[in-house]
Amino acid sequence: MQYNDKKETSQSYATDDLRRLITENPRLPLLVFCGKIENGSRKSWVSCDIVKAELGEFLDLKTIYTKRDVYTDRREFERDLSGMLNLNLYANEEAKNLLKDIIALHDPYWKPCIILYAGN
Repeated sequence: MQYNDKKETSQSYATDDLRRLITENPRLPLLVFCGKIENGSRKSWVSCDIVKAELGEFLDLKTIYTKRDVYTDRREFERDLSGMLNLNLYANEEAKNLLKDIIALHDPYWKPCIILYAGN
């Protein structure tokens, strides 16, 4: 490619989905997931060429059961919760019912949101 050749970067249209989702859902919170920032330094910020926006949901609650800061997938939450409670596929019915009960307690805290993923 020559210096004079012009080619659009993905940044020119990467936010189209995000713009549409925000316009269609102005009251939903926006969650942003990106790579690590090293040493909190502003010099570490880079332009992201991979940007994806989608409607989703997040667990708006921190509990002793959560392994992560934010859950956006109910199956991951159930899997982590099962692991933290030391349950496995062969757990007895009482243990499985306990897991279902704890998951049900968290149901009201799943909230709709717009999720933005950015990376390189």
